[in-house]
Amino acid sequence: MLLQTPSSGFVLISVLLVSVLMSVLVLHLHLQVIHHWTVSNYLDSQMYSLLLAESGVEYARTILPHLDLNSVLLGLDGAHAGTRPGWRNPATFAEARLLDPMQWSSLVDDGLPHVNGQMLLPQGYGAAGSGRFFIRFSNNPEEAPDLDQDSIVLVRSLGIVSTRSHFLLNRSRNSFAIVEARLRQEKAFLIPSPLTLFGDAGAFEWNGNLFVLDGGNQPAVSVVVFSEQGLQSDLLDSVSEQQKELFRGKGGNPSLEDASLHYQQNGFGGIFKPEFWRHFESRLPDFADNPPSGIVYFPSGGDFSGEFQGVLVAKGNLTLLPDASIKGLLLHLGGGKLLIQSAQIRGGVWMSDLDCSTDPSSSRQLKLRMEGAARLNYDSALIKKALAYFPPTQIGWRILFPEMEQ
Repeated sequence: MLLQTPSSGFVLISVLLVSVLMSVLVLHLHLQVIHHWTVSNYLDSQMYSLLLAESGVEYARTILPHLDLNSVLLGLDGAHAGTRPGWRNPATFAEARLLDPMQWSSLVDDGLPHVNGQMLLPQGYGAAGSGRFFIRFSNNPEEAPDLDQDSIVLVRSLGIVSTRSHFLLNRSRNSFAIVEARLRQEKAFLIPSPLTLFGDAGAFEWNGNLFVLDGGNQPAVSVVVFSEQGLQSDLLDSVSEQQKELFRGKGGNPSLEDASLHYQQNGFGGIFKPEFWRHFESRLPDFADNPPSGIVYFPSGGDFSGEFQGVLVAKGNLTLLPDASIKGLLLHLGGGKLLIQSAQIRGGVWMSDLDCSTDPSSSRQLKLRMEGAARLNYDSALIKKALAYFPPTQIGWRILFPEMEQ
């Protein structure tokens, strides 16, 4: 027969207390591990969602030149759904927390990119690690939501990652970030004629009666006055009576229009500012490519022959040899003469020669000579296609939070 002593009860209670304490410590340690695991997982997925959102902005910059902005703003159904809280976002903040990124698609098609009636990202863009990004374009607040006129739009990109949560913790299903960029698609060189002249004066030579400037339904020549009148009269004085009919298109004989007001009032005002030209010329080497397509830049002029499609930019004395064929846009920025020898250009030619080193800036004399069977045929579609090689300008960027949802 066993006898119980008072000390044996004390030992039992001590063992129970130690067991409870150890259990509490183990549970606390377990919860701490869960907490650190969750925080680490959350930070990783949150950073990944931000990177995805930034990738969405870069994707938008790439496709924007190829989009019909007003069609995109209205969506495939051709009707804008109106403004509402969060209407600029691919998804609202509340939706983003809980949606399944692998299955979700927006019920509103306003601002979703599409080309030729086909959605480009109907269910977003999938990335590794259960991540996706979704983008939506919307018009800048300075204009009506359904009509773009200044070529400035907002793009909001939602980067979203499914998070793994412990069953003991009540966390949202997704990590996500929304980034907004303000983009301007440059349209300064969306010229209205086969030959567009920007400046105050010019020296023009038209050799023979075989060359043609054909604007079709547009004027053969458009003149944009920089600061002083004189360019248009210089052009008219250089054309003989027999040559006037070689300037074909809308308007009189020769076909000619003053497009100064058009450029001043339709979102092209930047061309009158020296900083536009300094920025443009400083970035040209970054965009320049090699023939037969893209953007090529001849900073010191030279002779050009062969076929090319895209944007050809030159300064100095540039000669287009008789076998030269350009489809797209020729930008001659002055510093010398543009000589076109029986070459064929389908698209358009822009000429300007600004001195941006002085304040205020001044325009130098434009110099052009056409001879032989040179031919300039206006083609707006080829000009637009060429301009797509220029990326849009980013003029704003920010990360959005719920209190900034509009």
